[in-house]
Amino acid sequence: QLPCIARVTNLDNGRSVVVRLNDRGPFKRSRLMDVSKRAAELLGMIGAGTAKVRVQVLDRESRIVADAARRGMPPRMQMAMAFDRNQSTDGVQVA
Repeated sequence: QLPCIARVTNLDNGRSVVVRLNDRGPFKRSRLMDVSKRAAELLGMIGAGTAKVRVQVLDRESRIVADAARRGMPPRMQMAMAFDRNQSTDGVQVA
């Protein structure tokens, strides 16, 4: 279901970010997904351009974002709601 919230982990260096998936992308056949420039920086994949990653959908946060999207809330507000319940992201950076 889109939008959804996912933790993306670079398998080469262990870096993780939490991202909001907006569309079905990617725009190149060999890729699983495209990420923003900031997410790529946080994942440490700017020089290489691609990386092997693990993608984990965060169910609770995804449901909150999907509900907020249905109610017409802007994306920034959706993300704020998803992480507003003193929910720890286990040290993972949010891109």
